Amino acid sequence: MTDHRDLKQGVKNQFRESASALLKMITKQIAQIAELNGRLLEEHNFLKTKEQVQAKIDVRKIKIGIKNVRNIKEGGILIETISEKDLDKLIQHLKEQDELKENFNINKPTARKPHIICFDISPDTEEKALLDSLQEQFSEGTESKTDFAIKHHFKSRRGVNWIIEVDPTIWSKVTATRKLNLGWERINFREYLRPV
Repeated sequence: MTDHRDLKQGVKNQFRESASALLKMITKQIAQIAELNGRLLEEHNFLKTKEQVQAKIDVRKIKIGIKNVRNIKEGGILIETISEKDLDKLIQHLKEQDELKENFNINKPTARKPHIICFDISPDTEEKALLDSLQEQFSEGTESKTDFAIKHHFKSRRGVNWIIEVDPTIWSKVTATRKLNLGWERINFREYLRPV
């Protein structure tokens, strides 16, 4: 009886040691990745972008209300104004500055269409069959055939996961359902949120 307990305790200790070694290896990789990202960010620095814009544009002179300034990837900034009118005025003044116009892409961000991820679909399922099935379920009363667009798919343990772009006009219909019909199957899905 004690031999069984000793064996069990030995296995537990061995598992803890291997898990600890794996965790140490993972933290080393994370530190290296963070170090590499730090070097890459020196080239595209959002602080430099912000300083250049603030040096060229005096918001008090042109009477614009700035609500927020956020950092975005690749050294860019996102400027949020109080009103749409202020935003148009700011864009106009930014485009009048030759140095800013040459070095930066100045535009209003476009809204991204919502996405869903459909889980564990049979690998035999064709893209057209999936789109047709979704179109039949949700496009009643709409003439459009472009309510859905497949963006990406990847293998999972039990099948293939599909990322599908959904037209905003039918988004509420799609999210109101619990599962999607795909022929004889009922498939799980949820909203797919990308990192920004």
